[in-house]
Amino acid sequence: MRLLASFESHTGSSVEDSYIRKVKASVSARVLHLDSSIAGIWIPMAWLGATILFVLVIRLFGGPTTADSYVSVNSTWAIAHGNIACAFPPSSTLPQPLSAPVYTLLSGGLSAVFRIGHAVAFPARAQMGIHCQSATEAINRWSVHTGALFPTVLLGYVCWLFLAAGVVVLLRSVGRGMTRWEPFALTALAISPPVSMCLLEYFHPQDLVAVGFICMGLAAALRNSWGWSGAAMALGVLTQQFAVLALIPLIFVMTRNGRFRFLAVGPATFIAVSAPLLIVTSGRALHAIVIGTGSSTMTGTLLVDTRLHGALLQVTSRGVTIVFVVVLCVWARLRYGSNLLNPRLLTSLIATSLALRLVFEVNLWGYYFAAASVLVIALHVIERRVSLSLIVFFVVVTFASADFGLANRPPFIEVPISIWQIVLVPWILILAARPLLESNDSLTGEFRRTAANSM
Repeated sequence: MRLLASFESHTGSSVEDSYIRKVKASVSARVLHLDSSIAGIWIPMAWLGATILFVLVIRLFGGPTTADSYVSVNSTWAIAHGNIACAFPPSSTLPQPLSAPVYTLLSGGLSAVFRIGHAVAFPARAQMGIHCQSATEAINRWSVHTGALFPTVLLGYVCWLFLAAGVVVLLRSVGRGMTRWEPFALTALAISPPVSMCLLEYFHPQDLVAVGFICMGLAAALRNSWGWSGAAMALGVLTQQFAVLALIPLIFVMTRNGRFRFLAVGPATFIAVSAPLLIVTSGRALHAIVIGTGSSTMTGTLLVDTRLHGALLQVTSRGVTIVFVVVLCVWARLRYGSNLLNPRLLTSLIATSLALRLVFEVNLWGYYFAAASVLVIALHVIERRVSLSLIVFFVVVTFASADFGLANRPPFIEVPISIWQIVLVPWILILAARPLLESNDSLTGEFRRTAANSM
């Protein structure tokens, strides 16, 4: 009997090992297939196909939504009609904080080009009140009469162009562009739930525009174009403040020659955009530039459960995150030294920094995972791998939100936000940080040469 059991065990193990080898061989063959180059008409066709797929996903789930659109649409309309001074009314008159200015400047320009709402006269300066005290009420009345809200929300699709461009520039900077990995990455972005949630769950296209700028800044750094990197990161911060978390790792890895260019062009870009707005709005745009959205509501996250409140809660949420990112960067620099400019490691470091934000958040919605998810997708492509764990994560995250998630409305699974945070945040952190936690010996000779040449 023991002999038979031993035989069955051995045979079963052999069959299982054979199956695993066949699966690995199949996956490896598909990965090698993605290494094939593409050129000519197939590149714009891939872009067009991914763009159509992104729009179809949004429309399939009934989007784009108008929820939370207030944080950008009123400013969009004011800018489109030339009343930039009232694009950022006094904070005391606002139902919730406004988004950072870059997206509203962009959407305002597009709204003017497409003449959204121009059939009805926009409120005159006198109707806005002294220091734009009545701007919110006047613009809301105008929007009702013109029906401008939905056409303006449709402008949110432009975020896809910035996101796709940023990811493609990043992939081409590490040799993954102009291959089948490029359309693969764009397709993954188009169907990624955290990405589409930026237009489906709540209207926050500025998040995806900011991630596009982050990818552009990372790509420029990997190409040793530190001036362009500084400009891209400054625009990212002026689009959504979480871009600061991606800026910090670049400060730790920049070369000696690149430091001057980065620190000269980055602040200059920031000032060139923000200074005119601060002057025209008499400083009222400062809150949108420095703080932005996300500070007006609270859901049951772990930090909220500590019973902190007011300014102390907000300072803890953002300040502690920055401290942890700095500590992470110091550790990574000490561990890897100049090799930290390796594309795989630096992308992992930035993805992990963006994911750390979710540990200390006062809110948690599915679209909050978008920034880290995009960098994790890029990381997988850089590593030439497809992870089942990432696919399962994207499925699970559709159920997580203060409003029960994208796939859970009306709710049939009611789970406290803190539980979702405990499950999903470590998950995305592990996906993002895995390369950083591996042995130094895992760096290939190719990546070592790349890092050495970059320095």
